[in-house]
Amino acid sequence: MSDYTMRRVHPSDRRGNAAVDRLLADESIRRDAHLDYTCALFDEELNAVATGSCFGNTLRCLAVSHEHQGEGLMNEIITHLVQLQFKRGNYHLFLYTKVSTAKFFRDLGFYEIVRIEGEGNGVVFMENRRTGFADYLKALGESQPPCPAGASSRHGRN
Repeated sequence: MSDYTMRRVHPSDRRGNAAVDRLLADESIRRDAHLDYTCALFDEELNAVATGSCFGNTLRCLAVSHEHQGEGLMNEIITHLVQLQFKRGNYHLFLYTKVSTAKFFRDLGFYEIVRIEGEGNGVVFMENRRTGFADYLKALGESQPPCPAGASSRHGRN
């Protein structure tokens, strides 16, 4: 564990949210409007040095201050958020990240679903199961929706 204090940042915590907003802005990340949980690691002066949030089964707004990168703080944030998600009953987790930071999340057990290269940095969509999304798509392809009454089936028979 680091020398920082991990704590939840409630929507009503103006000081904590301001610290998280400063960190996100410093790391060129916009705060997502849809969050149901936010946490941060704070130093002794109550500066947020790392943060992460959730909405449903997605991890969002993940950042570590450039001054503290390499200290394993993202590992602490991800561990905290994954434990929270498991307590909520969410075992299949997703996250979006910049192309330049996808490697860090691979090292933390996330797998790339899709990568969109773009001006600036692009984005990578990841999950915590190696074949989770592929398995989901396969299951969709194997399931046959019921044929509405009076409509023809795929084989032309009613």
